[in-house]
Amino acid sequence: ADGAHPYTRVGRYLESAVRNAASGDTRAAQTCLQRALAIVDRHGFRRALVDSRLPVREILTDYVGDDRPFRMVATQLLERMVADAGSGPSRYVETLTERELMVLGFLPTMMSNSEIAAEMFFSVNTVKTHLKSIYRKLEVSRRRDAVVRARELNLI
Repeated sequence: ADGAHPYTRVGRYLESAVRNAASGDTRAAQTCLQRALAIVDRHGFRRALVDSRLPVREILTDYVGDDRPFRMVATQLLERMVADAGSGPSRYVETLTERELMVLGFLPTMMSNSEIAAEMFFSVNTVKTHLKSIYRKLEVSRRRDAVVRARELNLI
């Protein structure tokens, strides 16, 4: 619990899993993967794993081969990766920063920009800057469209 957004923590655990697998430490790789899967299962950030540019398919395949707590989630993710790979090159959304993810989390609420700023201890201009970046990265132009797109990508 380092205070990072769950989406960010998934990425960190995946990086550790790949690093451990590359060094031959299968047990540590599976532990890191299991931590990532626990976050994915709890928060629903499946795109963090599916869109990861890290070579996680082999680690996931090994994980599914044994009786493990998040085996069903891992199986679903593997199936999604295979389906996405078969449909040609997938479009990746440019990675959102941790603060952008925090602002994004407030978008489905009815809070105004100034209320979000007060909640996050930011200035209203900072919130507006993050919103512009979020809209650009999600390729939308309105708050509502950003919420819809973020839900499609399991970011919120």
